[in-house]
Amino acid sequence: MGSGMIEGILDKGCEWIDSKSGSLSEGKESRIKYSVLIPAFLVLLLTILIYTWSHMHITELKYKIAREIKTKESLLEENNKLKVEVSMLKSPQRIESIARGRLGMNHPDKEQVIILK
Repeated sequence: MGSGMIEGILDKGCEWIDSKSGSLSEGKESRIKYSVLIPAFLVLLLTILIYTWSHMHITELKYKIAREIKTKESLLEENNKLKVEVSMLKSPQRIESIARGRLGMNHPDKEQVIILK
C-alpha cells in the first residue's frame, strides 16, 4: 500500500460529514454503531455475571439450608432421647430403689416424724 492510499483511508474514516451529500459519512455511522453496541454488550455481560453470581449464591444457600435442616433434625432427635432419659432418672420408683438399696434409707417411724405448724 502506498502512503497516498493510507491517507485516503484515514481521511475517509475520520470525515464527519460527506461534503457531497451533506449526510454522515461511513466513519461517523460506524462510530455511532460502536458507541451503542459497546455499552449494550457491557450491560449484557454485566447482566450475565450478576445472574451467574446470584444463581451460584442461591445454590450455596440451598446447600447451607439443607445442612442446617439435617443438624436441626439430629438435635431434635437427641433432645427427645434426653427427655426420655430425664423422665427415667426422675422416676419415683427409681429414686426409691436407689435410696433403699445404695443408701440404706427406710421410711421414717412415727417417732422420727416431727410436724411443724
